Parts: sequence; structure tokens; C-alpha cells
Amino acid sequence: MLLALFVFEQRLQWHLLNNSLLIHMAYLALFATLASTFIIQKTTVILGPSRVMAYIYLNPVFVALLTVLIEGATLPAIIYPGMLLSIAATIVIQYQNREVKSSSNPISIKS
Repeated sequence: MLLALFVFEQRLQWHLLNNSLLIHMAYLALFATLASTFIIQKTTVILGPSRVMAYIYLNPVFVALLTVLIEGATLPAIIYPGMLLSIAATIVIQYQNREVKSSSNPISIKS
């Protein structure tokens, strides 16, 4: 918003927003942010930071898929390579984590 004010010299016209939009903005700013921060913190303890970061990169993919499913929108073709790259990177990170964990486990010899 500051970018619009200083760079483009475009003042924000808050009086044009209706109450419903202000409530939605407040919800996104407060509750959705708090909930996602709480979930990320809890899952980092359980899954580990690299796995959580890998899943965070999938957020835009899920948003795009939900947009297609819920709104019936069509995505531009330029978005699909980025989605595939995010999915492939997540898979690679998951396999690397699995290999690191299996190589760090001590081998027990039964006698």
C-alpha cells in the first residue's frame, strides 16, 4: 500500500470499501496469519524444518488448484511449469531427507 502511495502517487480510498470487505481483510490479517503460523510451528517440531519448508512451497499449487475447482477458472499455460517445478522440488527434498535419515541411523549387530 505504501508502494501505491509513494511510487504511483495514488492515495488509498478506504472510504470506498464496504464493511464486508473490511471484515474479510481483518480476518486474513489476524486469524488466518495466526492459524498458519501456529500450524507451521507445530509441524516443524514434528516433521522437521526441511520437510515443512518443502510443503510450504506447495501452497501456491494448492491455491491454483482450489481456484480451478471452486471458481472454475482456467489457469494460464505459463503457470503449469512452475507448479510442476514446485512439485518436483518437494519430491526431491523428501527423498533426500529420507536418505539422510536412513544413513544416519546406527546399525545394530545382533549376536
